[in-house]
Amino acid sequence: MSASIAKLKTAIENARAILVGAGSGFSTAAGYTYSGKRFYEHFADFIEKYHFGDMYSAGFYPFCGLRC
Repeated sequence: MSASIAKLKTAIENARAILVGAGSGFSTAAGYTYSGKRFYEHFADFIEKYHFGDMYSAGFYPFCGLRC
């Protein structure tokens, strides 16, 4: 076992808690998709109004620029 892996193992064993941060890659790896039937069924009004292609890119839409 390398020294860095041994150091990590010790840190994990001695930790009171471990916080795991996960982004979109985590859900994608689990099979979650950002477009498709579910997206079109539940977000048709947003797709029509803002021309979203998927949930991921919709998350970056500058809504605040509309009326904030």
